[in-house]
Amino acid sequence: ARSMLPPSLRSARARGRCSGPLGSTVGDVRLWKWLGVAGLAGVAATGAILVRDERARRAYTPAEVRTRLHERAAQLAAEAPPIADLGRLPVFREKFRGLWRRLSR
Repeated sequence: ARSMLPPSLRSARARGRCSGPLGSTVGDVRLWKWLGVAGLAGVAATGAILVRDERARRAYTPAEVRTRLHERAAQLAAEAPPIADLGRLPVFREKFRGLWRRLSR
């Protein structure tokens, strides 16, 4: 079977340097195809991981979920930072009043 392409394009195509319709070479198209396949594989793998994690999450009974939440709340309450010292609030109020007076003149 004889090719209908001119000899210059036949040799360029054989070397993988033939320009496509958008100016990309055959090698570039292959690269984009591989990147597309890799992207699809990544999406499929991510979906599989999400499904697996969701199944593990749904395996808990409501009582187990409640128990775990109570344990978390108790742990966070033990680690909670102290509440601000309210005894110093009047000092800040006076400083802001003085600043407000100076600025409003």
